[in-house]
Amino acid sequence: MRALVLALCLAAPAAAQDRLSPEEFLDFALGQTLTFSVPETGDVVGVEWFARRDLSLWSRAPDHCVDGTVWVEGATVCFAYPDRPGEEFCWWPMRVDGDLHVMSTTDFEMQRVTVAEGPPACGSHMS
Repeated sequence: MRALVLALCLAAPAAAQDRLSPEEFLDFALGQTLTFSVPETGDVVGVEWFARRDLSLWSRAPDHCVDGTVWVEGATVCFAYPDRPGEEFCWWPMRVDGDLHVMSTTDFEMQRVTVAEGPPACGSHMS
C-alpha cells in the first residue's frame, strides 16, 4: 500500500517534480534557517537552522528548540531529536513546480521549504 501511495504521489501530473539528492538539500540548507509548512494551507510545521551538515536546531513551537542530529540515508535526509527518543524522521527532498519540498518516508506528508529570516526563536536554549 505504501508503495502505491508513493508511486501515485511521485507520478502526479499536476505538479512537475524533480528529486534532489540529500547532499544537494544539505548544501542548500547549510547555514540557513528553513521554514517547513503545509503546502495547501501555509501552516508552519516548524523552523530549523542548519548549523552543520550533521547538526540542526529545530523549533516546533516559539521559544522551544532542540538540537537535531542530521544524516543521509540512501536518497533521504534523516533527523533525530532528543525530545522524540527512538524516532527518526526521514524525508525525500525535491522541487515541485520550482519550489523546494520534502516528503516523509513514513506517511508521505509533503512540506514546503522556504528560507526564513534569522534563526529560530529559542528562548533560553543554548547550543
